Amino acid sequence: MKKLISLTALLLVLLCFFGCSEKKEKPPLDTSNMKNPFTFSDFAIDLPEGFYTDEATESGDIPSAYAPDYPIHSDNYTFTELKIKTDPNAYTQAELDSIYSEALENYSGLKEYDQTECCGFKALKIYYTATVPLDDDTEITVEQHQFFVFTNDNAYIVTFSTDNKDYLDAYEASLDTILVH
Repeated sequence: MKKLISLTALLLVLLCFFGCSEKKEKPPLDTSNMKNPFTFSDFAIDLPEGFYTDEATESGDIPSAYAPDYPIHSDNYTFTELKIKTDPNAYTQAELDSIYSEALENYSGLKEYDQTECCGFKALKIYYTATVPLDDDTEITVEQHQFFVFTNDNAYIVTFSTDNKDYLDAYEASLDTILVH
């Protein structure tokens, strides 16, 4: 009987080692219906027509995508993955206001704060404006729209920056195309 218990215990340990400790491979995201897909990690989005990535994105720096006529229109996306389990409830409007007011000069406060869902996960949609100094002693006011998706293991943040709003509707439409595991 002791051998049976020991064998059963060993079998459970082995099952847990091989089944529980390894991350299960997730199937690839199906971007076949997207016209201009951009993927990183377990995240995909259909970028507006003509938006493109640069060599830095492909080399592993901050993933970014730019308007087709960049820099004439400086609208752009950046993508961030927080590889930690993140509590979406920690991102309150007051907490984000506090973080951004310390980090950004001439921060205007959140103009939008909307808790929502994306792909079955909690999500958060915000936007704010800030004044950014340029090289030639001038300043530009930029709108930053951010969309957070909180999965079980990660948080993905899409940031869209615009100074003229020419692609704002296209950005809004792209949020509906997000795929995430």
